[in-house]
Amino acid sequence: GGDRSPGRRINSGPLYRSPSYMTFGILISSASVGIADGMVSSYVNQIQRMPRALMSGSSFREQSLQHVKISEATMAVESAKALLHSACKEIMEILSGEELPSDEQRAKYRAVGAYAGKLAFQAANLIWDAAGARGVYMKNPIARAYRDLCTATRHFTHSFDVNGTTHGRVRAGLTTDNTAL
Repeated sequence: GGDRSPGRRINSGPLYRSPSYMTFGILISSASVGIADGMVSSYVNQIQRMPRALMSGSSFREQSLQHVKISEATMAVESAKALLHSACKEIMEILSGEELPSDEQRAKYRAVGAYAGKLAFQAANLIWDAAGARGVYMKNPIARAYRDLCTATRHFTHSFDVNGTTHGRVRAGLTTDNTAL
């Protein structure tokens, strides 16, 4: 925990009181949210430049299905950002005081990181589906971002099944099953 970290011996700032395992998922998920945000922006830029389809003459950017996917992906990214920012603010408020985070708070922040990663992956899947076959080509930045996000979200810190279980367990009044917290 934060009371035993090596940096605590020489640094008195609140950040050095933070139990690193508690916040690690938030740090990792922040990168995933950034990747998902980039995917949304990249796709929006792509459909604004896309020519009309040869056979149907229709434009992707005029299709309501595209609008819904872009909107939902945007909301998932924005929700993940808000969740992470809120958690970081709470953590710094706790660490600025005399106490360290409780087991319930530690479990909650692990779950927050995992859930933000889950939202990022949801956004990425929406954009991946919206892009269709165009999205898979190596020259398309969406393909690289999707592969990166698929890799990142396989990290243990992104597993909401694991981290959500610990949080739910502690909320239900049981002891934590994660001694590293």
